[in-house]
Amino acid sequence: MDRPDGLIDGQLAGPVLDAIIGNTLDLIRTGTLSSTLTATTVDGNGVEVEVEDPRILALRAELDAIRNGRGPRPRSDSDSDSDSDSDSGGGSGVASELGQVEAALVLLAEHLPARFLPNALAEQLGALLPSRLEDQASRAEDARRLALHPHPDRPGGRITIEANAELWETLHVLLAAMATRDPVSPLDTAALHTLRHQGVTPDDLTELYPYHEHIDWNPLSQPNGLNEPGVHRPRSKGKRLHDALLLLLQTALAQGLAGSRDKAPVSINVTLSERLLHHLPGARPATGGSAKILPTSLIRRWWCDAATTPIVLSHTLKPLGTIHTQRTLTSRERKASRTQHGGPASACAGMSCCRPGDPLVQLEPHHLTRYAVTGTTSMSDTIWACQALHHQLHHNQTIELRNGNWANEHGYVPMPEAARQ
Repeated sequence: MDRPDGLIDGQLAGPVLDAIIGNTLDLIRTGTLSSTLTATTVDGNGVEVEVEDPRILALRAELDAIRNGRGPRPRSDSDSDSDSDSDSGGGSGVASELGQVEAALVLLAEHLPARFLPNALAEQLGALLPSRLEDQASRAEDARRLALHPHPDRPGGRITIEANAELWETLHVLLAAMATRDPVSPLDTAALHTLRHQGVTPDDLTELYPYHEHIDWNPLSQPNGLNEPGVHRPRSKGKRLHDALLLLLQTALAQGLAGSRDKAPVSINVTLSERLLHHLPGARPATGGSAKILPTSLIRRWWCDAATTPIVLSHTLKPLGTIHTQRTLTSRERKASRTQHGGPASACAGMSCCRPGDPLVQLEPHHLTRYAVTGTTSMSDTIWACQALHHQLHHNQTIELRNGNWANEHGYVPMPEAARQ
């Protein structure tokens, strides 16, 4: 600001300053609700009409004074009383562009509720320095990332997201919509309403309110019967957002928005044994597509709406399938083959190509003996390969597989001499 060329971030300074000062009034009106800053009077005909509140009129006068370089100069700790006396009647300290902006921001801070101030200041800064806003957006685009951190010793995990502006806005809109549709939300509202009527203040349950991220219920200190069986405990903000995201993803799956994979609609696939199905002791836990074990309670909840595919394995854990002349495995055979190689979270047949459960690794069925040679397709001749391994096998590289064998584009081959050494 105050540059010889009269520009602020490539924009003409005059229009920018007028806009900043005008934005100040709009932001104060919005942050304090315009309806509370209006008044009514009765005209000569006895009709009630709305007029601007005197506070708004006074605010306009202050902003006009800043615009004309006559407003009160923002004071610093070093200002003395004698300075203020000499400036009485309208100071000249805001004649500079920087002084005008400072005075407008001070006025904004004086009139706006504290919780609205950060966004208001960000809007003013974006209007003043648009190139800075674009640069920040560009850095956010470069830094965008999502990471899944599975818990090593229990089901579930953490999700961390560094979102760009587009993902943030999209997620915000959808989570708000899903939170409204969440069938548990009315129970939360009713429980909070009951607590308020029982005299519980927000200070007593601060963790339940929107500006607090989590809640840790202490069974020994909950008021008014919240520990009684059957009493609904209101969810925290974090839990409500978690459940809204889950509902969003469940809706997307139910409506088939993810398309198809392995010749079938994308769905959650779980592998469980017959022992678990019949609740026999010592049964291995079910596993999902993330390679994580799943609690039986979750499987029981899913079971009501699930489609099941029984697959019979031999004593060597090979699916008992058929050989046919179609070019690729059928959908049912793909499920059976995946079960043989580890279930929905089947890992690549290579030794160290990829990590089990990585959502970005797409496995493809690969015929060890080319279809063009035999004219048949069988599960016993099929392995699952990631894209990197698939490329290597089709470009005559000899690769060690997890089952201890070696293979290239012609099928299983002896161990290379170099590997023996």
